[in-house]
Amino acid sequence: MIALSLAMAAAASGQSVEDVATCVARHAPREAHAVLTAPSGVGTGALDAALDRCGASAAMPQPVLIGAVAEAMMQVHHRGERFAGRFRKTAADGRTMELMRRGTEGWPAIDAAATCVVRFAPEKSEKLIRTAAGSAAEGRAIQTIAEPLRNCVDAGAPFSVGRAELRAGVARAFYRVYVAATTDYGI
Repeated sequence: MIALSLAMAAAASGQSVEDVATCVARHAPREAHAVLTAPSGVGTGALDAALDRCGASAAMPQPVLIGAVAEAMMQVHHRGERFAGRFRKTAADGRTMELMRRGTEGWPAIDAAATCVVRFAPEKSEKLIRTAAGSAAEGRAIQTIAEPLRNCVDAGAPFSVGRAELRAGVARAFYRVYVAATTDYGI
């Protein structure tokens, strides 16, 4: 369903989600950084003008577009850099899990789960966002984060997410946790 909506959005605007995201990363990095580091659930307000200039379509799913912007920011401004190895992996003990849950309380489920995954499996998360969207490599990378993801979702809690949304959530969380800690784009 997500792939279909992305294809329809790209056809309607003449631009792919990746093209729009790359344009935004090149022409509005400060605004993109502000949106990517804003509290979860905050819309794209600061990016709306850049999204319009870059050909975004109203049919493009916002969470997937924001995830693509996070990936584009890393590709355009940090090509080849590795971030996950710079930071200590978070230990998955009960106290840490409880603190993580409190820190993401009220967030959309995918944002909270993705933040947890990137903290507990940073190398696997970075590997996922360095694969081509929709590729077999992406599918394999998603399988490697399946266990950390299960540990990050409350037992018995309803949680369903598509491949594109999972990738987008991990990309935004990875940007927020690791990339934003290394740069502020002059803000």
